[in-house]
Amino acid sequence: MLSRLQELRKEEETLLRLKAALHDQLNRLKVTPRPSPAPPPFLPSDHPPTPTSASAVTTCCGQFSPTHY
Repeated sequence: MLSRLQELRKEEETLLRLKAALHDQLNRLKVTPRPSPAPPPFLPSDHPPTPTSASAVTTCCGQFSPTHY
């Protein structure tokens, strides 16, 4: 009976050491999350420019002409 108890204690010690080693390994593998990078600044080339009333030009019959009605 005593030898069985000693075996169980040794097994418990082994398992506790294994648990500690795995916990240490897990802590080393953990990656701390970084904040997401800021979005890139808006570039005017992202969207085509919208014409203003002074610069609006339309194509009529293959030629450029001021906006007509």
